[in-house]
Amino acid sequence: MEEIDNLITQYAYTKDDLYAEKYLQYPIFLDKHEKYKKMKQSSKKVYMYLKKQNEYSLENSKVDKTGRIFLIFTIKKLAEKSCLTEKTVICALRELEEYNLITIKKNGFNKKTRKNNPNFYYLLKPEFNEGDFYKKKTRIEENLHLLPNQRSCLGVKNTPSAKSAFSRYKLVSTLSEKNTLELNHYCKELKDSKESQNNALLNSLTAENHELDELLIESLVEEECLHQIWGDNIVRCLKLAGNGDYHQFCDWYKKFKYAIKSAEKEKKTELKSMYEVCNNMYFVDHVREQLAKTLRDLIRRVKTDHRIEKTADYIFISLKKEAIELIKLQIREEI
Repeated sequence: MEEIDNLITQYAYTKDDLYAEKYLQYPIFLDKHEKYKKMKQSSKKVYMYLKKQNEYSLENSKVDKTGRIFLIFTIKKLAEKSCLTEKTVICALRELEEYNLITIKKNGFNKKTRKNNPNFYYLLKPEFNEGDFYKKKTRIEENLHLLPNQRSCLGVKNTPSAKSAFSRYKLVSTLSEKNTLELNHYCKELKDSKESQNNALLNSLTAENHELDELLIESLVEEECLHQIWGDNIVRCLKLAGNGDYHQFCDWYKKFKYAIKSAEKEKKTELKSMYEVCNNMYFVDHVREQLAKTLRDLIRRVKTDHRIEKTADYIFISLKKEAIELIKLQIREEI
């Protein structure tokens, strides 16, 4: 008992404690609202930090000419605060933008400082009503509060399925022998029709597999944040190389990814291909353009030049060589 009293004395909260200020508030609509409940947990976590940052921005008078609060932060700083990787933060920001919970205003390039002006991030109000926080009662749940005789009457009187079931029973009970034979004949025709549909379904499996591959490719592109990290042109080239086949797309992407990583490891420098982590947007555009050009050349050569024996090695070496040249330029220009 004495031990418990000591714990209470040392660590229990008092009315003067203000520790609550150090906690993040979790908006309940992120889990309750149908529109937002499917968001990734990392995106919800980033949203909590942005919500808190929104309060700080108001305190520091970060308000534009129209009276709207804006946020200024770096991906690196937000990643440190949220204990997430920069890649995860970028994906989270994109998802928040897709759900209209944030919007980004890019302020362009500053010729005097030769750097990009900081982006303004605006936290947007979620779409919900007060009733959206509570699950509506279903008809079954409402019936549970009725008396047994009320529930049974309600079910028979108001349910369309009950009426149709009764009608079907009445129809079957009055069928003559002739009508029964006609009904059996109709059922046989219906069965033959279903078998024909099944054959058509089997014939369309190839087309469906192609659609499945496309869905898998898009899923991988989204999970790896390829559009944000490498840009649309490179993603387009990788899809062209994959030719609609998921495994072929993965092979090209792995070669591309490992070639860049190998170049970065050799030069001990990370290639800056994202606007969010580079202070020179023109260099990012140059990196993406050169790598996309290299990919296009490789795709053409691999498909037309039959003298190339070890295709995988050829692709890897060519991409790594181009990446090393870009890293050298990055170091030389102190980017």
